[in-house]
Amino acid sequence: MKTNKFLLMGLTGMALLFTACKKNDPNPDNRSDTTTCLHSVTIDDQSYIDLFKDLNVEKTTTANALVHDKSGYIFTYKDYVFVLEEAKDRLFKYKKNTNRLEKSGNTLILPAKSTTNAMAFLNDNKGYITASGTGKVIVFNPSSMTILKEIDLSKYAIGEGDNNPEPMGVIIRDNLLYVTLWQTKSLFNPNPGCHVAIINTETDEPIKMISDDRAGMVGSDGPTGDPFMDENGDIYFYCTGGFGYSSENDGLLRVKKGKTEFDKSYYFPVKGQSINGISGNAADYMYSKVYAGNGKLYTYLNVPANASNPPDYVNDKSMQPFELDIYNKTFRKLDLLPTTAWSACVGIYDNNIVFGMSGEQGTGYYLYDYKAGKVIGKKISTQGSPFYFAKF
Repeated sequence: MKTNKFLLMGLTGMALLFTACKKNDPNPDNRSDTTTCLHSVTIDDQSYIDLFKDLNVEKTTTANALVHDKSGYIFTYKDYVFVLEEAKDRLFKYKKNTNRLEKSGNTLILPAKSTTNAMAFLNDNKGYITASGTGKVIVFNPSSMTILKEIDLSKYAIGEGDNNPEPMGVIIRDNLLYVTLWQTKSLFNPNPGCHVAIINTETDEPIKMISDDRAGMVGSDGPTGDPFMDENGDIYFYCTGGFGYSSENDGLLRVKKGKTEFDKSYYFPVKGQSINGISGNAADYMYSKVYAGNGKLYTYLNVPANASNPPDYVNDKSMQPFELDIYNKTFRKLDLLPTTAWSACVGIYDNNIVFGMSGEQGTGYYLYDYKAGKVIGKKISTQGSPFYFAKF
């Protein structure tokens, strides 16, 4: 069944900012000579995408940012930044030129009503875009910005009369493309189970769909919903369980290196666990996440006790930063105040986990030195609400 973007993501957009320049900078717009941070923020119905120098800047602005639709998602490949506008079915490509992003090639117009969600790159000449609106995966050439073909996944749809399994997140391993499928009856009302399609990247033919009934509704919009791979080559898939709106369980599932079926010995849920340090000792799902190695996953857990009843998605600060050990299946609350769901991104910069938040201490980037185990706290103020961050 056709599904639009999920509610929490729909409340935000993305934009990218930059700032921090040297005095007497020869650049006419006062940019730094070098930039190492790529980020986006949202303001009203637009997103702003740009670069800034490093984590030593005090604040960022949108003065020289690229302006996109609020539904844009950022994906990077080599020195290129791709902006996928979910609501407008467009793909933009930019190249990093020392301290700025410059338009590269044409804008790729995608099939109408694609409702695109995520991207993966096989090489310079082939990439994949999921289209939850049409139930297809779009194969495109990132160099020429042209569509090569579409892969129809309708045969994997679950439910009477349903021909759209809603492809969402993607990851490539060993020439196989793994595509998470929402399989919803209606918004946040999934059919039971976790379902992932596997596609041969040499032929672009679907091989099979694998399923697991321990958790449901795998993946979410944008890069934060993608599966991730650890240093062992094992792929981890997070099932949201419907973001607290469904009776389906949430949880991490795994497909081990060299296998193409779910590992029945592994399951790591959030819902139903006793978690120290938060109100009610309970959370119901995980949100944006980044894997830092050695089994450590940095993310936000939604704490229902911190939300209003009914939930106020604009003002509730229910997203709490956490460190999860995916091997030992443990939770550790970080000493940072919670944020709203519409401003809760996370990335890595050297030894720092960078949390983009709109919390009680202001809007901006908060740091946690994961090597030293030290909370640094708020470091950078942003104009707009952080939505994406990466070292670039």
